[in-house]
Amino acid sequence: MKSFLSCIAVAIIVLCSCTKDEADLRTSSFDPPVVKGFIMRDPNGWIIGNIGNPNVKIGDPPNGTNSSFSVEVYPNPAVNWCQVHIISPNEDEIIQVWLTRATASEQLYNSVGILNMNAIKIGGYPLFQAVVSGNDVGLDISKLEDGFYRVYVKMGGLLFYDNLVIYKNLETK
Repeated sequence: MKSFLSCIAVAIIVLCSCTKDEADLRTSSFDPPVVKGFIMRDPNGWIIGNIGNPNVKIGDPPNGTNSSFSVEVYPNPAVNWCQVHIISPNEDEIIQVWLTRATASEQLYNSVGILNMNAIKIGGYPLFQAVVSGNDVGLDISKLEDGFYRVYVKMGGLLFYDNLVIYKNLETK
């Protein structure tokens, strides 16, 4: 009984120690998001093509090309840096941007044929976060490991996300 009460006390302390800002930047689950595909883009943001079936929300309406809100992450795959291009109808809007580790679905992993991709599960906790105003955010990803990530952007009360792949040493089958 004493250990049960101790566990409940620890759980209450952990839950209360999370600030609202931290809670807003977590996904609804502590499990890492699963990437089913991604949009390949060159260093200028031009779409090269899709790998797998991208499960992204890059505009409002979702995946809309003529949206008042949109998000693009490029280049993708990336090595040491990437750019997050944001379009919002309100130029002065405060925008939150964050990056979390993700895992690849089995179908994506097999279709891409990537060797040695790291699948560490960190969960929905941000590895990078910033509050910005403006259209472009540069991310230094040089210290992140090869793998799958999800970039989130919250603006106008809406949440958008794009999948990012980091390859420092591209190896294919």
